[in-house]
Order: sequence, then structure tokens, then C-alpha cells
Amino acid sequence: MGTVSQLHDRNRPPAIRIGTEEDAIAVARDLAGRLRPGASERDIERRHALEELEALCSSGLLGISAPAEVDGIDISNGMLVEVLATLAEADPSVADLYCSHLRVLEILRWEGSDEQQKAYFERALQGDLFAGCAAPADEAVSLTQNGSIFRAEGRQRAHAGVMFADWIAVTARDASGRDDIVLINHQAEGLTVIDDWDSFGQRTTGGGTVVLQNLALGSDALIGARKRHRSTSIAPFADLMHAAVDVGIARAAFADTAEPALAAHEPARMLRRGRLAVRLEAVAAMLERSARQLDMAQVNADETSIRTASLSAMATRIEARETAGCLADAVFDLAGEAAIRIDANLDRHWRNARAHARSDIDVLLQQLGGLYPAKPGE
Repeated sequence: MGTVSQLHDRNRPPAIRIGTEEDAIAVARDLAGRLRPGASERDIERRHALEELEALCSSGLLGISAPAEVDGIDISNGMLVEVLATLAEADPSVADLYCSHLRVLEILRWEGSDEQQKAYFERALQGDLFAGCAAPADEAVSLTQNGSIFRAEGRQRAHAGVMFADWIAVTARDASGRDDIVLINHQAEGLTVIDDWDSFGQRTTGGGTVVLQNLALGSDALIGARKRHRSTSIAPFADLMHAAVDVGIARAAFADTAEPALAAHEPARMLRRGRLAVRLEAVAAMLERSARQLDMAQVNADETSIRTASLSAMATRIEARETAGCLADAVFDLAGEAAIRIDANLDRHWRNARAHARSDIDVLLQQLGGLYPAKPGE
């Protein structure tokens, strides 16, 4: 049996069903109120937010991206990024694992069969947590087939949430060299999750390494076997959700620049805070615009709409990343002597921003450039 976290040791009631987007925002704000008070202490002690994660699972937020065809509210991306940013402002580690959950569901939306979507989205609506793994070239999981049984073998570094996930999405490579996404239940025989997350920021995301040893799977666990060779909104969706986490980190840092009342009233610092407020508002507007572009790409999934959404989401992610770093740096200049006190732990904003910005910005910029190839003769 796989490694079972304390989160799995508890009896979890079915999640509530959120009926409207307005309800989703209200639930997110309420959950953020529970996350915020202990976030700094959890960061210092690297103590996972187990009770808070239980609240997330029962809140109904895990199922708000489920499409209407499976009894979800199919929340708009504008509302979804606001939910994510709200949680990230309170505790970006929890928001990061929620981001991983949402990405797996977006893969399911595009690549899953009708039966898989109905089954797995229902699990999310019931409060099951999903998490995904990275798929570096040197850590491929092998997938072999014997009749109707598939077997997975190998290991992969995992994204946030894998220590607590009910379902783990792993990229596995079959004998023909094709990559498939396989969904594995946390209780599956042959699954081990190692708590080896090592980072100075985002310290309680529940990341680690997934080890698969002769793990047996049915064909219903393979996602995307029937749907290939077409453009999807999966990549821009992931970029936009990560941008929302960065916006939340930036908001939290900005709030802490105003803590010392005397320092906040100095004209030079007030002017700088004003400029930072403008930058924060600008990236929030980019996030909203990108969300609308993504809505259109999901509804009208042609090459043009997906390309437009991809461009907008990548640009927003880059700007959100830079804004989070800028606001996190500004804390040390604007919060006075309080910024360097150990018990204030204001350096967590900088650490969280840097740890979350794992993607190489040069790679993102190259991808952006690829969306605008040079014209003949240039």
C-alpha cells in the first residue's frame, strides 16, 4: 500500500455542493480566513495544514471546475483565478496544491473519455483531492500491457499536494514511446510517496517523489488514449493558475508593507507603495483579461483561440512572477525594522515567490516568441 498521510486517516464527509460562482468566492474567502492565522507559523515549522486541508476538501471548492454535463457549475476562469488568488494570499502552499488539483481536472476535461469524466469529476465534487507529477526526461515511468492489465514502474518527482492526494496523475511511457497520463488511487498496491520536498519556500505544499513498483492498472486509469494530435487549453490553463498564485503572494506581501504605521506615513515610502499598488492592480487586470481569453478557448477550441489564450496566459504568468518578486523585495524597504525580525517571518513572501517561480523565464519568453514567428524576409 502507498504511503498514507494523516489526511487519509480521517473519515471525511462528502463535500458540500457549491451552486453558484458567487458562493464559490464566498467559500474561498471563508476558507482563507481559516488559513491566514497559522500560515506563518506553519511555514516556520514546516507543519502541514492538515485541518485546513480537511476544510478545503469538504468546502466544495475541489469540484467547482467540473463541467455542467457532470453536474458541476463549470466556473468561469475569471472567478476561478480569484478563488485561487484569495487562497494564495492567505497560504500560498495550500493554493499551490489546489493549483495542481485543478490542472489534473483540466487534463481530464480535455483528454478523458465521457465515462472517465463522469467518474473522476464526481470524485472531485465529493471532495477528493487530485495531484500531478512532473515528467522530466530522465524520470520516465514505464507502462507495459498484458491483456487488459497495464503495469507501471518507475519514479517521478511530484507537484504540490501529492502527499495528501486521493488520486495522483503520473506521466507514463508505453513500449511505443507514447506518453500517457495514468490516474492512481493513493491506496494502490505498489505506490509509495516519499516526503522529500526540499525547498526554502512553499514549504508545506505536500510535494515529494512518487515511486511505482509493478503497479497494476486497468484501462480506465489511462487518460487520453483516444484523444490525441489536437490543440488544448491545458498549458494556458496551468500558466494562468500559477499566475493567480503569484498574484496572491504579491497581495500578501503588499499588505505587510503597510504594517508599521509610522513608516507607512513617510512620503517616500507612501509614493513607492502607490507605485506598487498600480503594478499590483495592472497584473490583476492582466489576470482577468487572460481568464476571458481562456474561457473563449475552452468554448471554441480552435487553433486561433488557443494560441491567443496561450499568449495571454504566458505573458500574465511572467508579469505575475515578476510582480510577486518585486512586492516581496519591497517588504524589506517599506516595513521598517519589523521586516528583519525572525518572528515576523516576512521573508516568507520572498521565499514563496522564488520557490513558486520554478519555471525558467527564458523558456517562457522563447515560447512567447514562438507564437509570433518572423515573417518571410525578416
